[in-house]
Amino acid sequence: MVQSQWEHAIGIVFEGIREYLSDEEYNNIYRYIQKYITPSKPKMRGVCIQVIGSGTELQSPVKPDELEKIFREAVKKFVKEEERQKNICKKVSNIIEFFFK
Repeated sequence: MVQSQWEHAIGIVFEGIREYLSDEEYNNIYRYIQKYITPSKPKMRGVCIQVIGSGTELQSPVKPDELEKIFREAVKKFVKEEERQKNICKKVSNIIEFFFK
């Protein structure tokens, strides 16, 4: 299966913040973000993947602001300490700025 631009982008951001997360935080954030990525029709798995809520086709160009929003929501939900949330969200912003803007 060919990796979509969105899947690739999500992988890049995860790679950049992995060292700042505990295993539990990483797994929870990963699962949370996977909920945004589901096949629109099961028999077309991998062909027509969407980001739920926005209707954005994953084969479409990555929207940096939307990508950042998804990660910020996940970090705020699963990282309990406010200072770490800020630092990780800043790291997410920097990664997205560098790679996608």
